[in-house]
Amino acid sequence: DWKERKKQSAVHLRNLTSRATAFEAVHGKRIMATLTKDDVENYLASIEGTARTQINHRLVLSNLFNFAVGKKWLTANPAAAVEIEADEKPPGILSPDQVSQFLQCADARIVPAYAVAFFGGLREAEIARLDWQDIKMERGHIDLSALKTKTGQRRLVAITPNLKAWLEPHRQQSGLVRPSDQVFRKCREAACVAAGIDAWPHNAARHCFGSYHYAAHQNAATTASELGHSDTAMLFKNYREIATKEEGEAYFQIMPEKTLPTNIICMVKAA
Repeated sequence: DWKERKKQSAVHLRNLTSRATAFEAVHGKRIMATLTKDDVENYLASIEGTARTQINHRLVLSNLFNFAVGKKWLTANPAAAVEIEADEKPPGILSPDQVSQFLQCADARIVPAYAVAFFGGLREAEIARLDWQDIKMERGHIDLSALKTKTGQRRLVAITPNLKAWLEPHRQQSGLVRPSDQVFRKCREAACVAAGIDAWPHNAARHCFGSYHYAAHQNAATTASELGHSDTAMLFKNYREIATKEEGEAYFQIMPEKTLPTNIICMVKAA
């Protein structure tokens, strides 16, 4: 019994650590006291899976924030008031034209990260950990080590021709692909305004990738593998028939224009 309890405690600890680490990858550079209910709500909405999965993540975050409240680091728990709807809706996505306009208008500092998200399907936490050294342009794939994936398993993500075209002008030898949270958020907001995008769907880039990749290739196993799913259940549940084959093919033809807009400025200093 003691050995079994010890084993269960170890599994529980790994689950807690995994969920807390995933949140840290997205908001780890933020001061805890600045996190709001909306921040927690948006993060939970970006997590793929059932409502139960999101509830489990919320419980971990709530415990973390309650601990901080007890230590008087916070005055209130921002996760306490977050409600999760039981009924699940198909993920919201942007049209190929909207994605193209967004990337054309985006500040150069966020273009590589969003290109990888839109055309590589990486999770937000994976992009936050992504280094330029992981992008093997000559080999034609992004090499995500077990330490950088949600599943804890190494994953190779194909670099499509249009993803390569978006990455090449910004290519570096090393360093994080994604800028700081503040720069990332503010520059996205500026690009949305410039591109005329009024509403940004939760986890928009990854959901776009999953929807359009499946529509273009009509191969559930291939799309699931690119997304890092262990099977096709999640794919059929969330991405099936959201986009047409023609839209999927058009999506992966989105290329940078030779002359990019020069009047779009994101007024945030590098951090």
